[in-house]
Amino acid sequence: MIVKQGKQSLIYYDKDENIERYIRHMREPERRAREEWLQEKRDTARIVREHKELDLAIARGDAVMREPITTAVVNAVSVMKNNLLALPIRLPRLLQGQSDPAKIRVILKTHVMLCLRAVENLSVDSIEKASKNGHDVERKRQTRIAARFRS
Repeated sequence: MIVKQGKQSLIYYDKDENIERYIRHMREPERRAREEWLQEKRDTARIVREHKELDLAIARGDAVMREPITTAVVNAVSVMKNNLLALPIRLPRLLQGQSDPAKIRVILKTHVMLCLRAVENLSVDSIEKASKNGHDVERKRQTRIAARFRS
């Protein structure tokens, strides 16, 4: 309530309203902390739920781990790259003495296609999938390789 007395204005505040405002002011940090804690709890629950859904999708076979696929693709591309980079060393012997452009083209095309076979052979079967119960696929592969060398 504002009361004017001459040139001055006096402001009168309601006591009960001021007490309520003070109480709200004092409770505000606690309320904010509680809201932040609840938000953090919701976020944590959502993350846990998403991890469980991902694990279930992997177990069902609906999704696969990124690492085996990335490894297989990188290996295939690096083999292809190495084969392509080796062509200038291999081809001069084969092309030496060739005068027919058609034969030269066939030799070049054949060797380039052989280099690209590394990527062509990349398929779902060539990528080992993780087993449903979570066994280490890499350890199994190394065991199979070691067994081949023993026999």
